[in-house]
Amino acid sequence: MRIKRFTNPVVLSQYGRNALQAAAINFNRWRDVEFVPRSQNVLHLETVSTCNLDCVFCAYPKKTSPKVMMADPLFRGVVGQALDMGYTHFHLTPCTGDVFMDRRLFNKLEFLETDPRTAGYSFFTNFTVPDAGVIRQMTRLKKLVFIHISIYGHDRASFKAVTKSTDKVYDRLLDNLDTLYSVLNDKSFAVEISVKSTRGGPHKKTDLTTSLARFSRAGVDVRKSTALYNNWAVW
Repeated sequence: MRIKRFTNPVVLSQYGRNALQAAAINFNRWRDVEFVPRSQNVLHLETVSTCNLDCVFCAYPKKTSPKVMMADPLFRGVVGQALDMGYTHFHLTPCTGDVFMDRRLFNKLEFLETDPRTAGYSFFTNFTVPDAGVIRQMTRLKKLVFIHISIYGHDRASFKAVTKSTDKVYDRLLDNLDTLYSVLNDKSFAVEISVKSTRGGPHKKTDLTTSLARFSRAGVDVRKSTALYNNWAVW
């Protein structure tokens, strides 16, 4: 079985690309060269470090750092200092967590909304935490530039396998996508969706792929990725 796996041309191609990328990373590390894009006006600010999923590719299940939520006064202080330094936009995506795990998220968003020097903000989310009320509340936000929804798997079984989650969470994702679709014309922010699954995806439609197809038809950018996936360039 192992020999068959390594004679598969698709698998060989994936391993070849990964080997080349690893060689390039190690070479640049030896040269003390990094290619990390730096924006002059966007500050990446992590407000919460907890997540509701245990994705197999993520470091979250193994993290030993505290799982905490940023207090509102600290958030306001950090944003104020950043604005003083010339930052005007804020990206609120946690490294290991989901922004909606912050129970006081809308306190922070309201601060950004009302601060005259803040031009905009954005975040990534797995979109399994909020409920319909929260999603509708988001349509009233004026400075939210975009949200990026990360979808893991292509059906119930693959979602649960990747995220090590439950039927209840999968059903909530479907419900949230339904709610978001129903308010597409009411929102001012852009929506991006990425789907990370496997090459062994279904040959027939599933409830999840059918839901996502609606967004594509509505002009939402839905990106599909079937390559080997890792987080933070961990080899």
